Amino acid sequence: MAGKAERGAARSRTDAVRNQRLLVEAAGRAFARSGLQVPVSAVVDEVGLGKGTAFRCFRTKEDLVAAVVAARLSELAAGTAPPAGGESPAAALLRFLERYVELLVADRGVAEALGDQVRAHPEIRAAMTAVVEAVDSVVGPAREAGRLRAGVTAVDVVVLAGAVAGTARQLGALGPDAWRRYLRVVVDGLRPGDGLPAGELPGGEPVGGELPGPAPTAADLDTAMRSAR
Repeated sequence: MAGKAERGAARSRTDAVRNQRLLVEAAGRAFARSGLQVPVSAVVDEVGLGKGTAFRCFRTKEDLVAAVVAARLSELAAGTAPPAGGESPAAALLRFLERYVELLVADRGVAEALGDQVRAHPEIRAAMTAVVEAVDSVVGPAREAGRLRAGVTAVDVVVLAGAVAGTARQLGALGPDAWRRYLRVVVDGLRPGDGLPAGELPGGEPVGGELPGPAPTAADLDTAMRSAR
């Protein structure tokens, strides 16, 4: 009898994992296309599950959204690595920036979630921390190679990429790849400014000089996400 009960429990766990996967995949497609206003009922209907089953997998819609966003951010972090195989540090950094901005521009659900109260969800915050740690492994080599201005942190890079994506989404009429133009301007601004004329900025500061204000940390970013209103 115990063996039968154990087999039944194992099947239940397998079914639960399968149902979670189906819901996350279907919700990811729906949110990416139409944003977070898509009702859970539409996602449930697509995968052919009952509402009760769906809410046993995810207690709230926010939990489902967090699972989708965390999965996307985890994929981003996994694909972000120090330069290898002859790749230059600058190229590795640009590769991350392009992937992150492209994700935020193409996936409406992720972009909305990171700009909404749901970004305070522990699962999303943990996934973003992993992204920052991965980016740090790219930023370090770029700085050591003299391809990144002093003082720029992984958090700076993540925040700037988000700003480019936000601008691109607002200017969608310019075309799906308009963000590449603005990203290139940001990338140019991340480079060291040695040798550029002084006195170009207010106060007579040199272009490419020391950045104002303290460098934000991963803890600062997490605090900002947690305090979402």
